[in-house]
Amino acid sequence: SIRRQRQMCIREGPDALIGTKQSLIIYNMLGEQVGRQQLTAGKNEMNISNLPDGIYFIKIGNTAKKIVVQK
Repeated sequence: SIRRQRQMCIREGPDALIGTKQSLIIYNMLGEQVGRQQLTAGKNEMNISNLPDGIYFIKIGNTAKKIVVQK
């Protein structure tokens, strides 16, 4: 879970994003897209301070993960 943070960090392996245009997409529990960011190789940060407390799903390519935002 992400608590009292305003930024979320995603780290990919050095070759994970080379040659691809991947996006990180955040969906709320209703399936609505509430955030999107183009990713680059290495460390990526995304400001999530505008998201209310709740459960969200992060999708990168075909991979999805659940996060809990609590401030």
